[in-house]
Amino acid sequence: MMDSRPVVICVDDEAPVLEALKRALRDEPYQVVTTREPREALELLESGRVAAVIADQRMPGTSGSELLEEVRRRSPAARRVILTGFPERELIRARAAEEVDRLLTKPWDKEGLKRTLRQIIRERSGDARDLREVVLSVDCRGRAPEDLLQELRPALTRVDVVRRGLVIFLKNLPALRHSLRGFVERLSLEVARAGVRAYVVEPSGLSQVLLDPLGEIGPLIVFAPKEAGRRVLLVERRATAADFLGALLSSAGHEVVRVSRAAKAEELLRERPFDVLLLDVAAGAGTLRILEGLERRPEIIALTAGADTAGIPARAVLVKPYSARDLLRAISGSPLATCPPS
Repeated sequence: MMDSRPVVICVDDEAPVLEALKRALRDEPYQVVTTREPREALELLESGRVAAVIADQRMPGTSGSELLEEVRRRSPAARRVILTGFPERELIRARAAEEVDRLLTKPWDKEGLKRTLRQIIRERSGDARDLREVVLSVDCRGRAPEDLLQELRPALTRVDVVRRGLVIFLKNLPALRHSLRGFVERLSLEVARAGVRAYVVEPSGLSQVLLDPLGEIGPLIVFAPKEAGRRVLLVERRATAADFLGALLSSAGHEVVRVSRAAKAEELLRERPFDVLLLDVAAGAGTLRILEGLERRPEIIALTAGADTAGIPARAVLVKPYSARDLLRAISGSPLATCPPS
């Protein structure tokens, strides 16, 4: 039977270090793969099962932070961990900027290492499973269309993408190095050829303008900004989930303010009116206590993984994993009492 557990890749140029990592993690609920070759680690990302990559910082030919930057580009959902005996200032800055998820020092504490990996894999699972579709985030800045298409093609044939659908989050599309129209047209044709259901999230709205003359090409759907968007306060503590939800709603023409703490949400609700409070129940249920004192209450859209929402006066409840289209319908004011997973 094929091993379906999530994969943790350990990359280090020293074989004894890899052996020690494998021993430390042998009883954990994921598959551990070790390699001395950064290129092999990148090839393994194509499986779609990689939950985390642990990389030594000082390796010949490349650094751990350079490798993990490429991991972030190819597989944004994979968690990134630097292992180093010398926590240089640039690594500390990278951790502070969330370019890496964790910074661990050698020698490591075995139990601490296991706790850290379990925690970040849980975080990854939560981000990936909030939405029914698979999310692929791609930064277009300074890149050529063919380079982007090479990155996207493997995802179009993945089993989970065929089953669940795909959301392609295109960051910085106007900063693409060459033909924007050519890239969007070729992407449309690639999606049609693969026969998957795919959505494009692109905050500038440029992709919609470029697709307009083409009519409908296959199953590619662009979330196009509308002139009359709604003011949305998003309460979400996880940065990756907040990044995506903010971009998705902005791409559909809504004005989004993101906060990670209930206290900040309360402050903003007192200061200005919002049409919608998009509330992750696990992150901000405490925000509800001030709604009674507001002259104009926002509609509440609750996001939940199954927590009790009986006490939340929500106009719609989105049960994870919800679809991107269900979320946008709920935000736009569609008369839905609940949005169960499709």
